[in-house]
Amino acid sequence: MNKLQWKTVYPQFSPREKWGDSEKMDFRLIWILYRARCLLGRRIYINRAVDPKGSESHKNGLAVDFRVEGVKLINIVPFKLPDKHGLGCSDWFTLSMNNNPAIFDIVRYFSLCRLGFYPYWTYNGKLWAGFHVDIKPEYLNWWRDAKGKYHYNLRLSKM
Repeated sequence: MNKLQWKTVYPQFSPREKWGDSEKMDFRLIWILYRARCLLGRRIYINRAVDPKGSESHKNGLAVDFRVEGVKLINIVPFKLPDKHGLGCSDWFTLSMNNNPAIFDIVRYFSLCRLGFYPYWTYNGKLWAGFHVDIKPEYLNWWRDAKGKYHYNLRLSKM
């Protein structure tokens, strides 16, 4: 992103946050985060963005990992999807919003992006809910468990 683009999202975001190489960040992604921060009315803290050792999305400034002010808990509930086609049951997981409107708003706002959840992040020794958003064209959602294993097919629910 160039200096003029950074000025359009200031003071919500600045190039001094943990972007890695802030010039590599894709303006579309920052604009989505900017709108989310405005709509949620909560600060979004960047944990990681451009990372030469990360995924292709992170290497190219198309992804960001972050946490949201006041959102500390995400419940992920496993369940089996019934097999209607003789292919065996699929493992699916439900994101339980726990009547937390902030989590529901995050999911609703980022529904057109690739969205990942880190329910076991720690920050300064405390448990926080972490999120990943990227703007690759394929839709996908997932979560990472306490052992670092990634699970896909996350079903989103307002339980």
